[in-house]
Amino acid sequence: MNRFAQLITFDDLVHFSPDFIEARNLANRVAPSGISVFITSEPGCGSWQLASHIHNRSVRRLNPIQLFQPDKLTPSGQIRQLFGFEEAGVLWPGLLEQADGGTLVIEPIEALAPESQVRLFRALNSREFVPEGSQAWQRMDLRFIAVSRFSPSDVSRLGMVRDELLFRLEGVPVGLPALRFRVRDIIPLARRFMDRLAAENGQVSRSPDRSAAEALIGYSWPGNDEELFQVMERVMTLGDHTTLKASDLVSPVTGQSISAPVVNTDVFTMENDRLITLNEAREFLFRKAMKLTGNNADEAARLLGIGRATAFRMQRKEKGDGK
Repeated sequence: MNRFAQLITFDDLVHFSPDFIEARNLANRVAPSGISVFITSEPGCGSWQLASHIHNRSVRRLNPIQLFQPDKLTPSGQIRQLFGFEEAGVLWPGLLEQADGGTLVIEPIEALAPESQVRLFRALNSREFVPEGSQAWQRMDLRFIAVSRFSPSDVSRLGMVRDELLFRLEGVPVGLPALRFRVRDIIPLARRFMDRLAAENGQVSRSPDRSAAEALIGYSWPGNDEELFQVMERVMTLGDHTTLKASDLVSPVTGQSISAPVVNTDVFTMENDRLITLNEAREFLFRKAMKLTGNNADEAARLLGIGRATAFRMQRKEKGDGK
């Protein structure tokens, strides 16, 4: 779990945005029940904080909340981490067992491999499962919270998740808008993050001057609230004055000052004043889009205005396993 998830609560993220206020109100209403929740959110918007908010206000709050990230695993690795496995007579518990009595957060839900989807659907139906390589059935009692950058209807329409599984996981849908759509929240969030970091480290918080405020508001925040937190963490770690200035603000996503253009036009010229080819420009822009979107080919395709098939083909080419 990273520092943003450890230090910042969902209440810390709620300021002026009506969508965030409604998300908190809805979370408070559904928390006491056992119904599943489907969070639609770009990475970095606070999906983990919202899931924790729901868990901590439920009857399951004394039991664990676990995070399952299938996009970081192979299909067989998903099965082993989710359901557990038995090897040489030793049973290694999976997340379904580790979260027993509590909450399991699956993010992103669309990264579940087909076999994982089938087995999870069966487990949801029967409320029991068998670890990989074992013959012993285990009972399952937990709440599921699914997270995706896509809405449930888009997940279904694009065939990312089997409809029967999606029906069981959708429950109550909640949307968290990206930070670029919550401009009024940016300055209050920056102050809140600096206050939290200052309190943790015994420091004096900082106040943004006009140049910093303009830079914060004018930046697009591709990494959302988490990127803003990381910028403020860098400021609190390296800054040596009590006033926050625009020159202090460097994005961990782009590596550039957030008051400067994200793309430097000099990258379109190479050694010996050679103008790069159109294919080289396409490859550069694709790599940039992938970096800005956390290596999400779907979102990179949207940013560049190209088709999903083209984006996935370029991704395979970058990895060296396709043309």
